[in-house]
Amino acid sequence: LTGGHQLKNAHHLSEQGAIEVVAESSSHEKLASVAARIINDAQQRHQLSSSLHKLAKPEAASQIAQLILAVAKGN
Repeated sequence: LTGGHQLKNAHHLSEQGAIEVVAESSSHEKLASVAARIINDAQQRHQLSSSLHKLAKPEAASQIAQLILAVAKGN
């Protein structure tokens, strides 16, 4: 990954309890194991969902677009 930005973002989300990180180098069995654990654990799915929801910024794209337009107009 260029600059490792995606991995840094993933680790940040993981630290916040919003995702599970499985290294690209992990075996298919490891990925399947993590996926199965999440699928079969309603409490963990709820925790992941709740944590991710708290981090969401649903207006971010609109705010960035407005900022770009303002800069382009010289404001």
